[in-house]
Amino acid sequence: MLFNIASIVAVALTATTVTTSVEAEPTSNGNCHFDNLLVFGDSYSDIGNVYKLSNKAWPIKANYHGRFTNGPVWSEYVARDKHLKLKNYAYGGATTDSEFVQGYSGAASDLVVPGFIQQIDQLYTPKPIPKRDLASSLFVVDFQGNDYFFDPTASPTAVVANIERGIEKLVKLGAQNFLVVENIDYGAIPYFAGNATVAGLFTQAAMGQLVAYKDLERRLAKKYGRSSDAKHPFRGACHKDKKAKVTFGYYKMNDLLNHLREPKVLKRLGITDVVHGCVSNDYKTVCKDAGKYLYWDGFHPSAKVHKALGDAITELI
Repeated sequence: MLFNIASIVAVALTATTVTTSVEAEPTSNGNCHFDNLLVFGDSYSDIGNVYKLSNKAWPIKANYHGRFTNGPVWSEYVARDKHLKLKNYAYGGATTDSEFVQGYSGAASDLVVPGFIQQIDQLYTPKPIPKRDLASSLFVVDFQGNDYFFDPTASPTAVVANIERGIEKLVKLGAQNFLVVENIDYGAIPYFAGNATVAGLFTQAAMGQLVAYKDLERRLAKKYGRSSDAKHPFRGACHKDKKAKVTFGYYKMNDLLNHLREPKVLKRLGITDVVHGCVSNDYKTVCKDAGKYLYWDGFHPSAKVHKALGDAITELI
């Protein structure tokens, strides 16, 4: 392994969680044994949906099999390591709600993609997970700022409200276990390198969204349950009774990225550039050694970051 996963878990997996008090089928860490991993999100989670939608025209060929990075994305590591069936509804460019802010993808940003609400209504709802499998299914929500990229005036409170509305839709459809991947600092991505003014505005939006997530956690805790073990948020999540109970875990991805930027961690990972992407912002130039970069391109983390994120979330669930 290229780095000490225990140190990453210790720093970055301080996830706030809420759950209900129920009996469970214990595993090695007391968590539920999940069978299905369902992911709703954007390019940080897309495993080829935009690639198919664009007839393999986007993202660029230098990317890994239609992912928005140079290797598998985090959910693929989780599914492999936890032996889960992966169902992925994420689209690069997706916002939290297309009716709030329409998201786009493609080389010219002209390819319409479904937002979180639409991923539920148009993609998941017609073919939902069978009721018998809901208790052993983990629903992941991972949206990283496209609302602000397509509408810089978007309110962080409204963005998180859309996420909450999507979660409530899934709860009504029977979903019982959720992992919410909270946002990174959008102003720190390579796309904004050299433009401190714009970067500051996106950092402000990101920090506002993190505050809104804290409020969301409190609301969901009040509505569905009580605080639980932060290291094992899904302890007790397998319930056999007919009354569905809802469990939430929150993964703070920004903490992980901050940890990966620490000099000792960068040295272990062999990363020397945390400012630029391996791929230039105009997508015309690709570096010779992607392993030295924290970011693959102006927007997206490299394969090493996805591996670290996948390992950390595997440890969490």
